[in-house]
Amino acid sequence: DGATLGLDWFNGCDAPSYGPYATPILLVCHGINGGSHEGYCKWACATAVARGWRAVVLNYRGCNGLPFTAARGYAATLTHDIFNAVYSISA
Repeated sequence: DGATLGLDWFNGCDAPSYGPYATPILLVCHGINGGSHEGYCKWACATAVARGWRAVVLNYRGCNGLPFTAARGYAATLTHDIFNAVYSISA
């Protein structure tokens, strides 16, 4: 529907040296009006990276400074936004 989502990779976890399928990826979904700047998101990402995983936070529609580019805003029921994020990070 033209919505803008943001994927913030933690500490360079998107670097090519990791390679696809080399390590597990943790996808963190923030709470209402949150974003990758929240302490609990950073903690979850740091914990995953300490275990050798990659970590990325999905910033939802209109959250964490993302512009509204679609008629609908963030809602936990918009599972296609999560699908698109998973598709994006696994490609």
